[in-house]
Amino acid sequence: MKKVNSFSTAFFVGIIFLVSGCIKQKSHADNLVQKLRDAGSDYVFIAAHRGGYEHDWEYKSPENSLANIDKAVKLGFDFYETDLRTTRDSQFVIMHDRKVDRTTDGTGNVYEMTLSQLKDLNLRYRDGRMSSEKVPTFNEFLDKGKGRILFKVDFKTKMRFLPDAVRLVEEKGMLDFVIFVLWYEKELADELLLMIESGMTYHSGLFLFKANSSAEVQLIIDKFHPDLIEITVGDEGITHDILKSLQLAIAENILVETATWDGPEEWELLINSGYRMLHTNEPEAMVKFLKNKGLR
Repeated sequence: MKKVNSFSTAFFVGIIFLVSGCIKQKSHADNLVQKLRDAGSDYVFIAAHRGGYEHDWEYKSPENSLANIDKAVKLGFDFYETDLRTTRDSQFVIMHDRKVDRTTDGTGNVYEMTLSQLKDLNLRYRDGRMSSEKVPTFNEFLDKGKGRILFKVDFKTKMRFLPDAVRLVEEKGMLDFVIFVLWYEKELADELLLMIESGMTYHSGLFLFKANSSAEVQLIIDKFHPDLIEITVGDEGITHDILKSLQLAIAENILVETATWDGPEEWELLINSGYRMLHTNEPEAMVKFLKNKGLR
């Protein structure tokens, strides 16, 4: 009798493990993407500029570092905005500036240095003190943040490298969790369309075009049917053309983003105007603001 019970227990335990293994648990990043695709949601996304660096020394997490991903996740940011460049030996690395001088203990242009040379450098904090963090590769960044946060990647290298970057994201199974940022220009758009026609993987949420006018917004909608778009707000504030741009995008259920460098008064104005993603260098303060407004 004992043997029968042991066999039965083991059998049913095995079935439970088999079934549970077939059911994929939703990650935090999956939940964010679900909100991102929900046109009826009032959730406002925070895109943390270079991952956020308000208190980089306190968190021991300089901008665009692997440690900073942990901090961004812990503090509840939705998008880690970062910057992609290529080395002399055509490797993808994370670096905001064209030169390494400001953010590392080295000097020189990223594109003139090999990956090995960059890996010898240490990242600086904003006050100039050194950290133990190294210059990360794009591959390392994706591995570190997978399932935990979304990435908004400012593509700061030559367009010919874009298919390789998309391929890497696809190999990681992260096509829904990474957005590449591109300034809208006709020549660039035409080049991108040729890449897509030539077989580069594409979906409507993969690219975020920055548009400066309602005419550009309409062209982007017609050519790419995107899920997201950035409608830039300049020093003149929300103009008649920006309102027209917002109307065009929102009518197509497109989530609209913009960068904001001011405080709560501007954030509230942008949200009330229809923006659902705010790119900020004050993400910690924005989390508190959105919680107070009941938007978190």
